[in-house]
Amino acid sequence: MSNPFTYDEPVDGSDFTDREDDLDTLLSVIRNGRNAILMSPRRYGKSSLLAEARRRAEKEGVRVGVADLMGCGSEELIAQQLAAAVSRGPARGLQAVVQGLADRIARLRAGVSVTVEPTGSMRLGVAPTIEGGPRWSEVIEEVLRSLAEAARHHRVCLMVDEFQKTAEVEEEMPGIFKRMSDDGELKGVSLVLAGSKYHVMQAIVATHLQRMGTEMGLEPIPEGVMVPF
Repeated sequence: MSNPFTYDEPVDGSDFTDREDDLDTLLSVIRNGRNAILMSPRRYGKSSLLAEARRRAEKEGVRVGVADLMGCGSEELIAQQLAAAVSRGPARGLQAVVQGLADRIARLRAGVSVTVEPTGSMRLGVAPTIEGGPRWSEVIEEVLRSLAEAARHHRVCLMVDEFQKTAEVEEEMPGIFKRMSDDGELKGVSLVLAGSKYHVMQAIVATHLQRMGTEMGLEPIPEGVMVPF
């Protein structure tokens, strides 16, 4: 017989095992517009948990965007992923929110181009001839502000997977999320910041994200649950 276990990619449906307590906690956070910080080593099921939480939250009417920062090695790429996630999820169908974000980003600094695809996804570009380039921290701030605008119309959530990349690219970048949350600029917005480099995420929480939200750590699925499954 073929191997019945899926272990090299995120799983869903009948392949998703247990994690009901973690799901309940995460869904409660999302429903109430609160924040969560999810930490786990690789292959513990973090991405599968996020996908299942997203599926269930969207069934309840929450607009969820997911930004995967795994391949992001620059501030520009991180800003691109966040903008695309917001425009595809929380701001989906909200033309005024998407266009307002595009206009604000374009005005931040010459050389930044913003394209809104027919699907609603947003793509950022930079002219290589512009000396110095844009301050991407300001672009990221505008992207996050658009979440609050979308939250006036729907319950919204932004999941940022592999969040540790923000600190690896720019040490102070995680502080943007904390400061804007503390200042009340993200009222009604749920942020789920997830990372798979456990020690890096712990350091980020200790230095930039203290008391920002519910901290969650995934443990291995107990043998008593996995064996019957």
